[in-house]
Amino acid sequence: MSAYGFTSDGKFLDQLVGGDEKDVATYLKTGCLARDGLDPSMIPDTGFVALDDYLDGGLPIGLTILAGRPGIGKTTFCNQAAFNVASAGKEVLFLSFEDNLREFTKKALARGDVAEDSQNEALNHIHFLDVPVDVRLDEIRNVIKDANELSGGVDLIIVDQLMHFGNSSETPRDLLVALHFLARELSCAALVSTGILREFYWNEIDFESFPDVDDIVDLPGVLLGMQPSNPTEDMGSLGPCENVAVRVIKNRFGPAGAEVHFTFDAEHSLFTESA
Repeated sequence: MSAYGFTSDGKFLDQLVGGDEKDVATYLKTGCLARDGLDPSMIPDTGFVALDDYLDGGLPIGLTILAGRPGIGKTTFCNQAAFNVASAGKEVLFLSFEDNLREFTKKALARGDVAEDSQNEALNHIHFLDVPVDVRLDEIRNVIKDANELSGGVDLIIVDQLMHFGNSSETPRDLLVALHFLARELSCAALVSTGILREFYWNEIDFESFPDVDDIVDLPGVLLGMQPSNPTEDMGSLGPCENVAVRVIKNRFGPAGAEVHFTFDAEHSLFTESA
């Protein structure tokens, strides 16, 4: 496990990949990898088999958004996905606006689903940063690029709790756009967790569940909604749910609309795909 400080002197990326959505999808899924001489099979899988199948093998190059109400388990899900990717020997950069390093490690070790030696080996591939909410975008860009260089190439960037970011001149939307470009530049996957509008806390999540609808529609290749499997049973609760569904709302690389169901063991911070 390593942790990074901030530097300055960031660089904006100012161009989108041209072409229609099909061309962009092809670029994101295979073009970046082929450009760097990498096999598309190197796309990081989350370790959740059914979800990875819907995503054509794992998290695609580019931006994936995981959205849900407070307390539904987004941070724990991202933590477990990071650990699963790192367990395969891939490099993960985890930027958290919520957990500190102690909390992150405690959750990872609490799961107890792998041997201690394997846990320690996985943690060696995770580069963690507890991010102040008022950090500036140029600092985030540079820490991502520094981590990419020092690790020999980051395979997955995770930004947890995007909605907490913001300073006097920059908003969560600005960070989302920056991550969209950085993931393309570095040919890596980026998984970003964020919140939804209050009126959708106990309803099915769709494109209208977000404050910046246009960006949610346009930027990510994949949009996932995390919600209670039985919303009416959890009505009014903001705590963890024992049964959770992750819905594929948008998917440029396969079918959308599918749901993957999970059981959540709060004691061990563990999501398990349901049969």
